[in-house]
Amino acid sequence: MRTPGKILALAGALTVPCIAAAQCDYVERHAIAAAFAKDIERSGGVTVDMRDAQGRAYQAWDAELNRLYRELLATVKQDSDRDALRKAQRAWLAFHEAEGDWDWSGAMHGREGTSGPLNVAGSALTRLQQRICDLRDALDIVALHADE
Repeated sequence: MRTPGKILALAGALTVPCIAAAQCDYVERHAIAAAFAKDIERSGGVTVDMRDAQGRAYQAWDAELNRLYRELLATVKQDSDRDALRKAQRAWLAFHEAEGDWDWSGAMHGREGTSGPLNVAGSALTRLQQRICDLRDALDIVALHADE
């Protein structure tokens, strides 16, 4: 059984990047992460302010994901490789949406009251950041093979 204290501790952990899951240096050192940390600190633990901070961070990370995806798509030379990347990104988007549905389920965070949205948003941020790390890594790998 979850107590309110455990729920609030979980909400706090999931709102701060790099605590809920390991992240890459790119995400950890990004200006978006710094801005989010300051937003969370300024929130003073007020739920609505924390949710606003999560929303701003999500929008910024989503824009960064789209930028990296476009950069990677432009970097990949072969049509078949670009098709594979598109297929992988579409699959990831479907996964991300399905995981969000699972997070909202009653078995997960759907019954947690005001902390539920914090937890769901924290999970979404973590998934988004991990995909950004994956795309950033892919850019590095493609660059290694650019001369081949």
